[in-house]
Amino acid sequence: MKTDRTNRTELIKFIEGTRAVAPSELQANSITRYKVTEFYREQITNSGYRDQLKYIVEPSFEEFKSPGNLDTSGEHDNTIVPGFQHKYAETGLLLVTDRCASYCRYCFRKRIVGKDSEEIATDFAQVAQYIGSHPEMTNVLLSGGRPIHAQHCQAR
Repeated sequence: MKTDRTNRTELIKFIEGTRAVAPSELQANSITRYKVTEFYREQITNSGYRDQLKYIVEPSFEEFKSPGNLDTSGEHDNTIVPGFQHKYAETGLLLVTDRCASYCRYCFRKRIVGKDSEEIATDFAQVAQYIGSHPEMTNVLLSGGRPIHAQHCQAR
């Protein structure tokens, strides 16, 4: 990725080719840059399925027509305490990080991926108290990429 400082655009490689894009245009369309861990990139490259798997992580011009900034699953309406959702009686969803091993093109949380967000859990005592007061909840899903890896990367 190269930056043209005069026009403040970035040359970004898309599946269809390279395009100069202003950071504001990326933000307005919720287009995340190509980001994967080295391990994940090796898996894609060495799997023999590179042509298929590239569509999961590499940006496409099509994303300008379909920005990922919508809350398609009603997360905002079902958030009980910051970072914890309770949409279905027996299941809770805990957002543990906004960092992922790969920023997938189809992600419906593009609005928070890789950004500082108040949607990520920070007060686990408050979450535990809520879970403890709802015996109908029999499972809690941990979501938000690979939390242990993300914490390791942030600590560096």
